[in-house]
Amino acid sequence: MSEMGEPTVKLAAEATAAERKTNQERLLRQVASLARRASERDEKILEAIRAGVPVREIASRANLSRDSVYKLAAAHHVRLPRAVRQQDVANAAGVSVMTVSRVFSSNDHVAAETRERILAIAKEMGYRPK
Repeated sequence: MSEMGEPTVKLAAEATAAERKTNQERLLRQVASLARRASERDEKILEAIRAGVPVREIASRANLSRDSVYKLAAAHHVRLPRAVRQQDVANAAGVSVMTVSRVFSSNDHVAAETRERILAIAKEMGYRPK
């Protein structure tokens, strides 16, 4: 190569390295910004979990999988609220689990008054049969 060609090649290589460094710095700033926003998002998610918002709603609104929400809660040692069970409804209504089961399986062997009371309590507690 000519003497004029060599410096041009070296300057181009140096410019590429400088551009690479500038690009890397820009990407690192973006990553830091995303990390801050992710941290803020995680705090809001944990706050929602503590407030009793259902995990499926949190995951849907945050555009995450439910598994991601569960993992986040576990990583921060936040206990998730337990789903309401037939046993919980039965205890609140003062009846047996079998009676609650009969109400939700549309069995006619439950008095109308008892059925209405169980359905009202279940709705109030947020019980949803599987």
